[in-house]
This record gives sequence, C-alpha cells and structure tokens, in this order.
Amino acid sequence: LFFLLLISFFFAHYGNKNVEPFKINSIISIDGILDEPEWIGAPSISDFIVLDSDNSTSENEKNEVKILYDDSSLYFGISISNIENISKKIGEDDDFDNIFYENSDYFIIEIDSHHDHQSSYGFAVNASNVLSDYIIFNNEYYDDNWDGEWNAAISYSDKVWNIEFEIPIKNLRFKNMKNLIMGINFLRYKLIDNAYFSWSRLPESGGVVSHYGHLKNLNLNWNENNFFIKPNLYYSSIDYNDSFYSYSFDENGNISGLDLGNINKFSNNDISHHIGLDIKYLINSSTSLDFTFNPEFYIEQDPSEINNSAFETYFEERRPFFLEQKQIFITPIEIFY
Repeated sequence: LFFLLLISFFFAHYGNKNVEPFKINSIISIDGILDEPEWIGAPSISDFIVLDSDNSTSENEKNEVKILYDDSSLYFGISISNIENISKKIGEDDDFDNIFYENSDYFIIEIDSHHDHQSSYGFAVNASNVLSDYIIFNNEYYDDNWDGEWNAAISYSDKVWNIEFEIPIKNLRFKNMKNLIMGINFLRYKLIDNAYFSWSRLPESGGVVSHYGHLKNLNLNWNENNFFIKPNLYYSSIDYNDSFYSYSFDENGNISGLDLGNINKFSNNDISHHIGLDIKYLINSSTSLDFTFNPEFYIEQDPSEINNSAFETYFEERRPFFLEQKQIFITPIEIFY
C-alpha cells in the first residue's frame, strides 16, 4: 500500500498533467482579445501551483490557459484575473535579464516538442508586450540567444490581463505522427509579490523539462518545406588625421627632445567589410539542413573593457548555426571555438 501511495504521489506531481487542444480551420487574429468563437469552447487549464511567493495573496490570482492549433501554428489564450499592481517595463525584445527576470510581470510557455524530457523551447511575454525566447537543453541549461519567429499580443480589461500567442510549428522540431504528444509547461511571474506560478510542479533541483505536463493528441498535416536565407554584412571606413612633432637628436644620435619647428602630418583610411550567409532548409518536421558561410559573431562588447590578463575574453555564442542544437557542440575538451 505504501508503495502504491508513493507511486501515486510521484505521478500526481511530476509530468502527469495532460491537456488536449482543439484543432481548428479558421483564422485566429493575434490582437490580445480572446473574442473568436473558437476560444469559448476551447479546453482550458487553471490548476496552477504557487512555487514561491513573498505574499500569500498571490494565491487569489487566477491563471487560465486555453489551447487551439491548426496545421501551421499553436495558439494559446491566457487570462490572468484578479490582478493588482501589475508591474510593466518597456525595452527591447529578447533582453530577458533586464526586462523580464525580476523586473516585470511576465508569462512563459515552454514546449518540449521532441518529447525527450531533455530539451524545450521557451516563449515569454511581459506585461508591456515585450517578447523574449530561449531554449533549454540537457534538462536544465538555458540559452536565451536562440531566436524564433512567433507573435503575441496583450490587452487589459476589468482587472484581467489577456495574452494571445501564435507559435508557428516551423519553430519546433518533432517526429510527426498520429496523436503526437509534446511536453509543455506554463509559468507566470508576479513581481510585486515575487511569486512564481507553474502548471507543473518543478523541483528546486533535478531538472526542469522532465517535469512538464503533456500536450496530447496533436494531428498535424505537415505539408510545407521552409527555406530561410539570412545574409549578414557590414562596411566601415575610419579616417584618421593627426599632426605631430619629429624628434630632435644630439650629435651622438640620442633623442634630445622635440623638433618644434618641424610639424608632420599623419593620415590613414581604415576600411573593413564582412559578408556572410546563413541558410536553413526544413526538410520535414524533425530534420533541417543548415549551412553557414563566414558567420557574423554578433558580439556586444563593452568598449571600455581592457583585458590585461593571460586569458582570452569569452563572449556568448550568438551565431544561429551553433545555437539550435547547442548541446551537440558541448564536449569535455573544447574543440568548437
């Protein structure tokens, strides 16, 4: 009996939540207003768990998620009711550290489309409709340099924060089959109470993706091949002009000072350019062909940084070719540099 209770407790808290979305044939307008008829009858979930909070009143807030899909996209309609003192912050998309993390209220959808319990794609929207995305690999490591192509919009009415997501299927990698299952979780952060809400119960340690719930019985008619070309180029020209005095020398050939009567001119034109190309071809839902030529490094370097140490400066990887399956390039001995 004890063993059965233990098994029952484990599955009740880890990965046993399921939701089955409705498939639609109509168009959903992503405007933050859940007024399409399809949203009315869509299956919903609201059994969120307060993972951590500095204020017990956070439990009064209700988070409801509805899910629809078609052959090209997943749609999520979120209603967060009984909201008070919602925290907003405006900034650039994809700046998760400065705009999202403990800086504003936000909502996140994480999808384990491989259903491997190890990797997932994250899509976040904050209370000012700033978007950010990332990937998770090896069940716990985050990389917010990954960029997907998706859309979201928000609206407010009568203490309700509404969010609409459209996540095109082409962002995800999965083995297409009948009654497809994906791992999924929903997260909400409330800044004023420092409160975290989650659909699945996540442990303080021991992985993230392996504790997701499930998005069940998806039937996708994958009938398109996508071809993406992303060129990168820059050109710079720096003109340098200066004047200087020559040295004066004594009879022994040693420098004795400056020859103030002799002004010299120095000028230089430094031209640099870079041309590169990234190509991605989606062969099917689980396989893509990637090619990169002379990739740009996308370095955001602090111009005041001066490295006087014996060690080279490392910057975060931002090249798309190396980001989507980043775990492939992680080796005990660094061979990808």
